[in-house]
Amino acid sequence: MRNRVGNRLRASLIVLLTVFSLSSTMVPTTALDLGAKAKYIISVTPSAKAAIEATVIKNGWKIDSKYNYVFDGYTVELPKIVAGLLAKIPNVLTVEEDMPVSGLAIQNTQSPTPAWGMDRVDQREKVGLTGSIGMGKSTVANMFKNYGFPVFDADKVVHDLYKKGGAAINTIKNFYPEAVINNTVNREILRSFIVENPDKIGELESLIHPLVGAERDGFLKTNKNKEILVFDVPLLFETGLNKIMDIVVVVSAPYHIQYERVLSREGMTEKIFKGLLAKQLSDDAKKSKADIVIKTDDSLKTTNNQVKEFISSLGIKVN
Repeated sequence: MRNRVGNRLRASLIVLLTVFSLSSTMVPTTALDLGAKAKYIISVTPSAKAAIEATVIKNGWKIDSKYNYVFDGYTVELPKIVAGLLAKIPNVLTVEEDMPVSGLAIQNTQSPTPAWGMDRVDQREKVGLTGSIGMGKSTVANMFKNYGFPVFDADKVVHDLYKKGGAAINTIKNFYPEAVINNTVNREILRSFIVENPDKIGELESLIHPLVGAERDGFLKTNKNKEILVFDVPLLFETGLNKIMDIVVVVSAPYHIQYERVLSREGMTEKIFKGLLAKQLSDDAKKSKADIVIKTDDSLKTTNNQVKEFISSLGIKVN
């Protein structure tokens, strides 16, 4: 299949280039200038992806990005005339020039017109949502859900991994057997162990993150046709997951509000709170790395208005 599709693609390119050459007297010289290049987002049929990719590489054109979830394709730097020809090839679904988008209306801590890839069909949908403990991240995540957008809740995924029969049970048994009771991970015991042994947090994360990653990939595939995919990840920056997001939204509130919220939780102590903060980037550091900051120090209505404005700024209408 790969060779057959590849041969068809190459043959089609040759035919189209020949047609342009034969009709050159009717085509402006600039249209035949193969040196003029731009970046294009190309979507293809899944069965043809490998063959078309091989042909693109063989012709010396640079592939900048590959897409596998929402659609099959790549971002490729091509001569403009070739992009036009590719659009006519069987198994090539769309060819669109990759253009930056204008800045968003809410607080934007980066450049006025950041090229987040929001114009790309798949990357436009990946919104990383994060914030330190007690900042109101879960509340903001629920607002996205209320507008109909799926949310990947990393904390919930971990809860499911730790529950009876969960995929992480044997892993935690090997890591700290005392934390597994009745084939279920006791989160309080595990958390206390980590607070007392902070040098173990890296080891624990290296064991759990691959399991969370597998769930995340499943979420991507299940929701490939959604307009926005929200990834609610407390340690988004710390784990490097911000690098695969297109927009990072940080939820923030003043420290005194955060402190009051966290210490009001059952079983929470100041020692545990400070221990949790110690393993995370500071609020200021997160905000400096964010594309958007949503503040939760006012009413729920005010927070919801910020979420709604953010969604609207992506060109998506919500009620």
